[in-house]
Amino acid sequence: MRRSTRVRTSAIPDEFMVYLEESDYNVEADNDPETFSQAMSSKESNLWHNAMKKEMNSMALNKVWDLVELPGWCKSHWM
Repeated sequence: MRRSTRVRTSAIPDEFMVYLEESDYNVEADNDPETFSQAMSSKESNLWHNAMKKEMNSMALNKVWDLVELPGWCKSHWM
């Protein structure tokens, strides 16, 4: 029997990060904060803050959004 000599390549490009499903771990999702305020007032606030920074960095790296100008007719509550 002959075996293929082709080099296998991953279906996922190297520049994309792959995350495992939360269900693969014993995570107590029932106790997770539901809002930013809850996360920042919890005793694990530093862990939540670091997790949020990692998530934002991952989304920027994977280019999951495009920054656009806010339409003139739209009011921003962030400013």
